[in-house]
Amino acid sequence: MKKSHLILFGLLLSFTVNATNDIPRPEYPRPQFERTEWINLNGTWTYEFDLSNSGKNRKLFEAKSFNNTITVPFCPESKLSGVSYTDFINQMWYQRSLSIPAEWQGKKILLNFGAVDYFAEIFIDGEFVGNHCGGSSSFSIDLTQSVKPGQTHNLVVFVIDDIRSGAQAVGKQSSIFICLLLHPRHRNLADCMAGSSFTLWIKSCRNTTGYRRGTIVHHTRVLSIV
Repeated sequence: MKKSHLILFGLLLSFTVNATNDIPRPEYPRPQFERTEWINLNGTWTYEFDLSNSGKNRKLFEAKSFNNTITVPFCPESKLSGVSYTDFINQMWYQRSLSIPAEWQGKKILLNFGAVDYFAEIFIDGEFVGNHCGGSSSFSIDLTQSVKPGQTHNLVVFVIDDIRSGAQAVGKQSSIFICLLLHPRHRNLADCMAGSSFTLWIKSCRNTTGYRRGTIVHHTRVLSIV
């Protein structure tokens, strides 16, 4: 069989497997660094637009759910997200529950983001744990001190993408969207949001890096500490 035929067959098989999976983009986002202990956070989240910039006054960071649902990692403008909202979205809140495996006890837990367009704040059980600014760089937030293995927590992500403000870099896209996943790496949890369809995940790892609560770890897509 020709090499081109083998490649085509592989692509078709991959599409078929993904189409039958309940989680969009179920594959590990960085195959060269794939770990056995990780959780993909793609799928159904609840959300609320915050076009009036009143979400913090209403304490949406403490919300256990919102009235609308969205399929992560697809942007709210797309049909795949289930939202198909095509007007400007300057602020938005995402929410889902986050169950930490009991087996992750004693490990660092990182929440990994492929990217978030443009500014993000992350809350666990109503408590602020970290933020990040920049629509194209990946980052991780150490949740080790904020979550407990064997328990379920409430994860809320607040996103600001006011491209008309003139205060942030913009490209041809004019939307907000998020993608997440979770895994343990000797003790860490990870999720991802982006101006493109990146996966969000959490993982555990060995507790040797000594990151403090809420530490943001920047890395490139070529070489990553996770």
